[in-house]
Amino acid sequence: MFSRLGYFARETTISLRRNLLMTIAGILTVSVSLALFGGIMLLSRWVDHGTQQIKGGVRLEVFMTV
Repeated sequence: MFSRLGYFARETTISLRRNLLMTIAGILTVSVSLALFGGIMLLSRWVDHGTQQIKGGVRLEVFMTV
């Protein structure tokens, strides 16, 4: 069992060294995607919070004359 783990670790290291550019490109792609997703979620929360504050402060008065 442990010999298999050692084999997989060794093969993973060799593959990462051989394909360094693709490894870096993949890591950067995932990092940028997660950063964009987090930024969009944060912006969504800010907009929702601002909307709730505005809703709480709006008052509507109607004057009717006959």
